[in-house]
Amino acid sequence: MSVLRLLPLALTALAAWPACDRIAGPQAQVATELMVASQPGARFAVRDCGELMLTRADFSRRLFKLEGQGMVAVATVDAEATLEGGVQVSYLGLERTPFRFEGARWQLDGPLLPALHEVLSLLCRRQRALAEGDVAALRALGFEPGPTSGGAADPFRVRRWILRVDRDGAEVLEQGETRNSRFALKRENGSFRPIPTVL
Repeated sequence: MSVLRLLPLALTALAAWPACDRIAGPQAQVATELMVASQPGARFAVRDCGELMLTRADFSRRLFKLEGQGMVAVATVDAEATLEGGVQVSYLGLERTPFRFEGARWQLDGPLLPALHEVLSLLCRRQRALAEGDVAALRALGFEPGPTSGGAADPFRVRRWILRVDRDGAEVLEQGETRNSRFALKRENGSFRPIPTVL
């Protein structure tokens, strides 16, 4: 068959390409968007923390559920990332990533990793309050200052957060330049709060 006879077939295939994704169905479309959004080097703004850059993100045990006018991708996520300022983040957690249908395609409807964003936002606010010696801010977040701090500014610098998140809460291992600490968080009214302890 000559090249000229193949040309119309090729043009027809190209014209049909945008429709292929729709034919695959909404779950396949959302799975594709999830894969594209979580590529190494992807960057996201995290409230109170600055920018987060993904080094790696693996989604397993995926489940796609229609909820109202949108869809939620439920998965266990194993990820490595770096926060603005150089803090390393190692993460294993249960995520519910929302999507909405807009402009003939499914798109993210919020953060790619909502639970991770919530935990990091809390940790960054805690770190800022510690650095400033702001006891009122610490207590507003649900933390109590340690018995030796007396509200004094703490120059402690975090190097790495190792986070594990499940349906009920999270475990945090905080590795710093001079000390390490470990504490737990619980889910409360859709957000995370520390389980009462002394820092």
